[in-house]
Amino acid sequence: MPPLVRTTATRLALATLLSLNPLALNPWVGTTAARAELPPAVYAEEQRRAEVVAVLRVISTRRQQDTLRVQARIQTLKRQSNALHLHAGQTIQLRYALPTPHPQGWVGPSPIPVLKQGEEVTAWLNRETGSQGWFHPAAGGRSFGPSMEDLPQEQP
Repeated sequence: MPPLVRTTATRLALATLLSLNPLALNPWVGTTAARAELPPAVYAEEQRRAEVVAVLRVISTRRQQDTLRVQARIQTLKRQSNALHLHAGQTIQLRYALPTPHPQGWVGPSPIPVLKQGEEVTAWLNRETGSQGWFHPAAGGRSFGPSMEDLPQEQP
């Protein structure tokens, strides 16, 4: 078969395939999002359940593959569980998954913000189970920033 005929046949086959299955080129076409933003009351409840609430100053951050490792100093300790013995001035370690990029218009749970060196934030944290001294965000995308704890609790 001559090259021009082969190229034309290939293009025609591809055009036919795409007309039958537009998802072959772009899997987001024609699909509905399976995830949705969580209601504010969910984030509020996660903040209320956090083991630690503190104002932190970020000392350093380090990206390691798809994880962010953060060293932060406690400026003010607002709340902690009885099992913890944290205090203002103490340095703690956090780690959490970096947000994954999504196409424009994607809906889903709020991504956890990427903290930056020198930033001062209010944080809702939990201890990592099985690790010595590491913490992770307790309220997903609302683990750093303003409090949502005053929102009314959802009724079952």
